[in-house]
Amino acid sequence: MPLMGRLFGIYKPEVPRDEIFKEAIDRKAVEKGGIFPEKPTISSEDWQKIKNFYLFHAPKRLNQTNWEEDKITLLEGFDLIEPEEDGKLSNITFLKAGPDHSSIYVRGSSGDRGSVSILNKENNFEEVYFSPRTA
Repeated sequence: MPLMGRLFGIYKPEVPRDEIFKEAIDRKAVEKGGIFPEKPTISSEDWQKIKNFYLFHAPKRLNQTNWEEDKITLLEGFDLIEPEEDGKLSNITFLKAGPDHSSIYVRGSSGDRGSVSILNKENNFEEVYFSPRTA
């Protein structure tokens, strides 16, 4: 939830917004993308309702999903093109088209670290930004 909160501009005191950009390759690009707003975009009451909902409905433990390749069907009229991801696409939680629609922001996490990757129109990752470890 700390990672979700950051997408709404909600930061814990022990991990302020500036800490998130500490390891960014291009801080200006991340700030320009508006992925981590400076100020909250929802009220503290609404954020508390979201947290309560997830905490109440979430299972204590997630089952591991094992995809069976032969059961995945493609959409008619589309071709599947997989990027050379090198482990960068773990646990995708967010996708957003870039400002000029020539790139895709991919948000995910692996272990206790979150990341935002930028996938360009050539299907290559241009940048990867890691958020601080969660507390």
